[in-house]
Amino acid sequence: MSDRWGAIESVPDPEWFVRFLDRTSTAPGERHPALALLGLRPAERCLDAGCGVGEDARAIADVSGARVVGIDRSARMVAEATARSAGRAGLAFVTADATCLPFANAAFDAAWAKRTLMHLTSPASAVRELARVVRPGGRIVAVEPDLEVVLLDSGLADATRRVLARRAASYASPWIGRQLRGLLLAAGLADVRILADHTEITDLATAERVLRLRELAGAVLAPGEASRWEEDLRAREAAGRFACYVPWFVACGRVGYSQRRVTAARRPGTGSSCAT
Repeated sequence: MSDRWGAIESVPDPEWFVRFLDRTSTAPGERHPALALLGLRPAERCLDAGCGVGEDARAIADVSGARVVGIDRSARMVAEATARSAGRAGLAFVTADATCLPFANAAFDAAWAKRTLMHLTSPASAVRELARVVRPGGRIVAVEPDLEVVLLDSGLADATRRVLARRAASYASPWIGRQLRGLLLAAGLADVRILADHTEITDLATAERVLRLRELAGAVLAPGEASRWEEDLRAREAAGRFACYVPWFVACGRVGYSQRRVTAARRPGTGSSCAT
């Protein structure tokens, strides 16, 4: 199953993705606590890889006073982020692929990626690119879930396993949370730290909004089984016993001063080592 986020402009309703981010991602005015790990100072430059509608990019600018460039492979997302940031100084948004960034080596002081690597078939390539474009001593912070360990209490265990497995299979890199440490170390980062936390969901409406439970159940369960499964979840909610936990991980690392920088096959004017 392909990751639906890989071809936003080619689907019948690309606005669905904007609405989904508005429902589930950082709300206007909210600031993810991991932003502090970037260690940015005023006027420094930060890359937001996979910026979506730009909420984190704006938060980074607000918190640190840094200049932020957000990139997204979806032109629709870049247009939305640009529109929502109109009149804001120090923010720019560019359509680009995180696995082949159009920036020179050491162009940024830090890089941020939240719920981006999970959509990539080659997250290692993206982490290497982030390490390339961040200066020695600068930090890279990534925030990602682990999609195969979502915990949902249910009286129908087998049906629940199949629904959640379907959800995990709909993303390009469902194991990305547990892989973050290895990816950062493989890219040559130093002082790598991993923080694990979770989001607790205690009502069915929120779980539906975040996890798309009805859509997934309809795809893998027979109609009668899907109805029984949903009825079980509703009964648990009515009894005050609905329980769902979504784990996520924060990875932080520093680009080493002795890290070997890529020098071969650069594209003119960018320093990028990506194939053209």
